Amino acid sequence: MSTSQPPPAADERSPLLERGRQRVAGERRDESPPTKSKSISSRIRDIPVFIRLAPLVALFSLSIEVPLLTILEVIDRILCVLWYERHDPASIPPTGEIPTEMCKASGPFTYSSTFLSTRAVLVAIAAFMVTSFIGQFGALVGRRPIVLLLVLANLVTISSFTAFIFIPNSIAALGMVAIWLIVGSFADVLAIVLISNMMVIDTASPSSRASQVSVIMGSMVAGEIPSFSIGGYIHRKGGVAAVCFTAVGLAVAQLLYASSPLVVPETFSSEKREAAREERRDRHRQARERSLERWEEQSGDATRVPKRLVRKTYESLQAVIDPVLRLKPIRKPDGSRNYRLTVLGVAYLLASVTNGYINSALIAWFTFVLKKTIEEKGFIFTWIAAMQFTGMIIVFPLLSKWSRVLYARFIARRQERSPMQINGEPIQQQDPRLPEGDVLSNPESELSSAHFDVYLLRWCYLFIALFYGAIALARTNAQIAAVAVTLTMFGGAHPSLLSIAAASVNPIQSGEAVAGIEMVGTIGRLVSPLIIGPIQTKIMLKSPHVLWFSMMLAMLVVVLITFLIRDEDRYISVETDTPEQESLLPQETS
Repeated sequence: MSTSQPPPAADERSPLLERGRQRVAGERRDESPPTKSKSISSRIRDIPVFIRLAPLVALFSLSIEVPLLTILEVIDRILCVLWYERHDPASIPPTGEIPTEMCKASGPFTYSSTFLSTRAVLVAIAAFMVTSFIGQFGALVGRRPIVLLLVLANLVTISSFTAFIFIPNSIAALGMVAIWLIVGSFADVLAIVLISNMMVIDTASPSSRASQVSVIMGSMVAGEIPSFSIGGYIHRKGGVAAVCFTAVGLAVAQLLYASSPLVVPETFSSEKREAAREERRDRHRQARERSLERWEEQSGDATRVPKRLVRKTYESLQAVIDPVLRLKPIRKPDGSRNYRLTVLGVAYLLASVTNGYINSALIAWFTFVLKKTIEEKGFIFTWIAAMQFTGMIIVFPLLSKWSRVLYARFIARRQERSPMQINGEPIQQQDPRLPEGDVLSNPESELSSAHFDVYLLRWCYLFIALFYGAIALARTNAQIAAVAVTLTMFGGAHPSLLSIAAASVNPIQSGEAVAGIEMVGTIGRLVSPLIIGPIQTKIMLKSPHVLWFSMMLAMLVVVLITFLIRDEDRYISVETDTPEQESLLPQETS
């Protein structure tokens, strides 16, 4: 007897049907053209360079600032012990532990003040030298090797002081402190910011150059703002060793981050490096020939000792300040002089002298004139730092982007009423946004991205002058906080300045031009306490407003100097006979 099989249940048929659908779908996928998915390395390369460098700058700043207060406190204690052992050994308690109150006396304070002054001078001299080194060798060996060298030097700096706290031998411990002091003076956060800015300038379009540099500088501030709180918290919980090991861990993390060529790429190509070497050899050969001729005219045979030694010393000094010499006027093909970089350097020198003393002036103003408490001063300076950070990261980049669009539309409407001409021929009207075209290539059009940076620089300096005038009138904490909002434009001045400098020279010389501007700023910040400090001492209590109004007047003079920066003096490529510019409007980045 035959039996019929019952029909399969729905749950028995479903797997077969599902496998059938999957088989058909797989065949259809095989027939469709394959789609390529981007690898991780390709996606990393698509990230703009300034975004990849921002975490490195923040880590570098954090690793330096986190242990700084702890290190200075340890050194103060050592100097206190040295002073009492040398001048008043009888006052040392039998236990050997000197109370903190005794270290606040005038004698130990003299040692501490001398050390801080010596360190400040050493850091300033090192900053001048390392800026010259980065500007010159960054064009010869590339940007990436210098980044790795600075990161490694920072690791050596932190490790040396960490080793110092575990070394019982006084001579060896002194050597570790010397390494921390000397190497740390060169591996400063401003050095990594400078080389990062150069890498951004290498890769950014002229329209987005200033805003991207602003983000790099904001990253430095982002590392500074929480560093003291983090360092103080770790010190309370774990002591000096915990702070030092944390700093070492941060230094190792940034070394691992920078060691990947995907994350920190080489932005100065081998072709540019070779061209820079050739240009440098020609320039140095011409400089040596002029030097020999000058010394022979003045002193006879310049090859004899000691005249040869003096000449070599002069040439070595000239090599150190070579980036600054880039700022001198150059002769154009028509025989006239190009003063663009010279004017820029003079403006920045005066601005650095004026702004270099701002923190000390604010501290004296809040302490001796407004009689603010420590808590009030802490709130005010935290708010000022927050405004500067917000300005560099958010406000200035967005303002730069939007104002370029508005400016381009304004120029377009003006040209509709009065069309511009090139060689007597009217320019064909373009789209109101004017993303590209002959108008941007014409130096007289006032539409170039580089010249718009001059407008941005002028407005930033004007806001700084406004801050100096307003802070003299502010009295309450709310008024001071409102005035500090103007400092959101403070951070945009320096990125605009560097963008203008980069647009003034051949791209292979942009690093040295930027380094020259930075060296001028270093000179200004060194001179600032010598000029403004004595003025403040004499008039702060008698006529306190005079100082702020004088600084406001100085910044207004800087604003007037920027009117001498001419757009037609920017770099023009010889091969294409067109300015080194792109669209005025910000370019979209992937």
